[in-house]
Amino acid sequence: MLRVCLRRSNVIRRIKRIEKRNYVPPKLLLNEEVEQKIGLVGFCVDGNSVIKGASKAPPLVRKALWAHTNSLYTETGLNLGHQNYPIFLNMGDIEEIPQPEARFRIINSAVTSILNGKRVPLAIGGDQSITYPIIHGIRSHLNKNEVPIHVLHFDSSPDLHRNIGNNKYSNVSSFARIMEDDLVTSLVQIGTRVKSKELEDQINKYNVKSIDMKFYNHFDTLEKLRNNHYFPRSEPVYITLDISVLDPAYAPGVSRPIPGGLSTRQLLDIIHSINNPIIAADIVEFNPLMDVNSLTANVVAKLLKEICGMIILTNSQSEKKNNL
Repeated sequence: MLRVCLRRSNVIRRIKRIEKRNYVPPKLLLNEEVEQKIGLVGFCVDGNSVIKGASKAPPLVRKALWAHTNSLYTETGLNLGHQNYPIFLNMGDIEEIPQPEARFRIINSAVTSILNGKRVPLAIGGDQSITYPIIHGIRSHLNKNEVPIHVLHFDSSPDLHRNIGNNKYSNVSSFARIMEDDLVTSLVQIGTRVKSKELEDQINKYNVKSIDMKFYNHFDTLEKLRNNHYFPRSEPVYITLDISVLDPAYAPGVSRPIPGGLSTRQLLDIIHSINNPIIAADIVEFNPLMDVNSLTANVVAKLLKEICGMIILTNSQSEKKNNL
């Protein structure tokens, strides 16, 4: 028994040494250093989804974010509730629009308005279909400068279906449309665990870097993000986070819960390891109708908070480098 305990103790010490060597804590950022604000907008839409419920998410995420039981400090040291140094421009929530084309135009217009105000768009979905008009709006806004846009997509599925139900704007076809329209420079997907022959063909066709959970190596992924292995240094990155990337044990409130996903801590580590300026972000596919005791709502609020911190941090670092 003593030998077994000693062996187990040695293993635990080795694991702790590995974690200490590989884990790099996020840099702290004081509110006084923040110059760039974030345009926070909710899109209460799920008309392009087969399973409904995601349209109810934005107000519940806001409620969880501002709940008195939750801290408004991020792990990067930013106080989202600081009265003298506000981070958000609250754009409110846009309700469901029945017509897909009109929905596309309204989302596109809302994002363009935030960009014209020189703010970073941060969207709460809604389903994944909002990502296509958001990125379309960003590309239109930046086209004159020919700025590259890289996408970091967290999801259980690649969302690259060519055609689902003859709905061009389907939530599971968002990235097929984005890649067809040549809106982004590169696409990296983390956490996928649903693949078909069609999706594999699409991944190969568009040269998507797909990091499946089956082969996921946490510390290797963190190191590659920090060292700009996935995206060239200083080039902007768009983050789109489908909450189904998490294992259902951490986020049961999704339309299609698929076991074998990331843990909340792993996802936070990845977000904190991003080393490129974050140009915009969305969090999608939280379905409150499937949630248990507001567990997923609180997880989404936490992720939203940490993405805010990294938007401010990565853009501040990029501005300092450009001023050198």
